[in-house]
Amino acid sequence: MTIQDDGVGGTGRTLRVPAGGRSLHLREWGDPASEAVLLLHGIPTNGLLWTDVAPRLAARARVLAPDLLGYGRSDAPGGQPVDITAQAGYVVELLDALGIGRATVVGHDIGGGVAQILAVRHPERVARLGLVDSVCYDSWPIPEMKAIQAAAPVVEHMPAGLTTKGLKLGLRRGFVDQARAESFLDGFLEPFSTPEGLDVFVEHARSLDSRHTEEIAPMLPGLSIPAAVVWGRQDPFQKPEYAERLAADIPGAELTWIAEASHFSPADAPEPVAEALLRLLARPLRAGAAA
Repeated sequence: MTIQDDGVGGTGRTLRVPAGGRSLHLREWGDPASEAVLLLHGIPTNGLLWTDVAPRLAARARVLAPDLLGYGRSDAPGGQPVDITAQAGYVVELLDALGIGRATVVGHDIGGGVAQILAVRHPERVARLGLVDSVCYDSWPIPEMKAIQAAAPVVEHMPAGLTTKGLKLGLRRGFVDQARAESFLDGFLEPFSTPEGLDVFVEHARSLDSRHTEEIAPMLPGLSIPAAVVWGRQDPFQKPEYAERLAADIPGAELTWIAEASHFSPADAPEPVAEALLRLLARPLRAGAAA
């Protein structure tokens, strides 16, 4: 494992960590001796999603924002599966490589699906659970992604730049603050802007399957960890009723609405998202648990 400082203010220290037979890139903030917080992104974003949230948490915790396999600056899948159950396995390997026994796990979009799988299938690794505009139940894939799945043989042969340009136009709906949309979307989509990157994006799109969250949904009421559900009130991709259902199903979950945010709320409205996550971090762990 190599560690380097990327020299860019706000984006944290960078690490590369072996997982899934490949290498994952992540950004780190805060004191390595503090309790760990793991921030997981969704599709088609990467760890940059948390750029303005993570520093606000770093005074309280060691904050880690990985690029999931095939996203951002992490390795291409190289034949490894990229569905959310597989990604959960790679996250466990990442925690093992970093020597982290338990972490507060926060996930956005499909990263929230990964977080739910970790909480249900690997409860010994999850101290607290945060779900931010998360996929859940049968809420996904959204129609736009279903269209890409259906048209995958055509999309694979389209110019990569044209495809990412179209994606950027559609993803603007995920922001209330269009100035922030402009600054973030290029960073999210740049890794998919080459022919090879487009192939990886199509691979991710093909892997989207709600059966992964539907299978674990009956186990959510059995969770006994502090939990928070944080949602952009104007989210057009993950509807508000799913936030209410998650908060009702997970015992003691606190539901926070972010009024002036859409789907990409950690980038769209980082301050209220960070405030909600700081409240989660302030909640005591159940007896006998340690982060």
